[in-house]
Amino acid sequence: TKQAVYIKLERAELCFQLRFRRVFCFKNWRKRIPLCVLIGFFYRFDVFFEKKCQSKPEALPHGVNEERSAITFCAEKYDKFLLVINCGSAIDMAFAEEIPGINAILYLCQLGMECGHAFADVISGAVTPSGKLSDTWARKYVDIPFANEYSYLNGNLEEEFYKEGIYVGYRYFDSFGVEPAYPFGFGLSYTDFTIRSAGIAAEGSRITAKASVTNSGSTYAGREVVQLYVSAPNGKLHKEYQSLAAFEKTNILAPGAAETVELNFDLKSLASYREDDASYVLEAGNYILRLGNSSRKTMVIGVLSLDQEIVVSRHCHVCPVQAPLDELKSQPYAFEKAAEGLPRLFLEASAIETVEYTYETPEICQDEAVQTFLNTLSLEEMVDIVVGIGMFGGETRFNLPGS
Repeated sequence: TKQAVYIKLERAELCFQLRFRRVFCFKNWRKRIPLCVLIGFFYRFDVFFEKKCQSKPEALPHGVNEERSAITFCAEKYDKFLLVINCGSAIDMAFAEEIPGINAILYLCQLGMECGHAFADVISGAVTPSGKLSDTWARKYVDIPFANEYSYLNGNLEEEFYKEGIYVGYRYFDSFGVEPAYPFGFGLSYTDFTIRSAGIAAEGSRITAKASVTNSGSTYAGREVVQLYVSAPNGKLHKEYQSLAAFEKTNILAPGAAETVELNFDLKSLASYREDDASYVLEAGNYILRLGNSSRKTMVIGVLSLDQEIVVSRHCHVCPVQAPLDELKSQPYAFEKAAEGLPRLFLEASAIETVEYTYETPEICQDEAVQTFLNTLSLEEMVDIVVGIGMFGGETRFNLPGS
């Protein structure tokens, strides 16, 4: 049909073609420049389809070819084209580089009933986007460590070995130098920001970094998310290249306005577990502080130096590994040399007191009514109650959340 619905949206005229259902054509009231917006319901990474569809294109999930055709059509026909990604997880974004003419991409992540309001605010300019990705978007599925060994991909549906160890998300991509499509913490805005260090300080194990943030744009107000990462020294324990230690979001800053934010973290939170003595440890050496607005856009702002190893806490092996596990390990990192004049804080081991944890067998409930009820259950039925009957279906034994 040729039916269309026209809706006034701030300074825009929205033309909704019912036969496309997800294609929006905007025209600026003053310049009358057409803008096309396509909202796509995309599919997440799946190497099964990736392999299968190389030989059988018709095996693609229903709608994939239609989505790509619609994107290509809009990119060719409109000088200004905005693609909206409406999905709940990372997807293969290779098409964005393959199809010319996509001017901008907006990610809407399952916003529910408020999605339409949020979209209208952003597209009309009433609100400047300030969101950041909380995960890393790979260029292709096989860039993810052990991608081909997950679930049915290696043919073993009974056992799942998580060999990546600590190298998950940006910890893997940053540690092994794999270039992502969009890095952890990434997110654009209608304006630009300048981030500068305003000093670092330590009180015991509590570290504070101050950052001065300026809206360097000339038109739009907006907010920025400042992120603080720490690179631990090369030692005996395997560590990621950098770890997010703190983040802080500014208030709304008008063009030219500035704000100083504080980012705080406890150095003890960076301790790593050492299996040999069941302890969480901070190894001696230099801890490099990096300030920025994504894991791939940071600058070194200071160094924390530990004079010797610190044992943060001691534990017991309550759940020892039952079978050999070959986990991914990185090589020592070639950290850049700290520039002259950067602040350096020297921390002594005495600033952190070791905490000793003990584990005792809890007392068995002696309530007669409870024991009577438990005596009526088989071992399998007890497992269902502990795990949660809702996971596997079955009879609900009592009406409590999770039962």
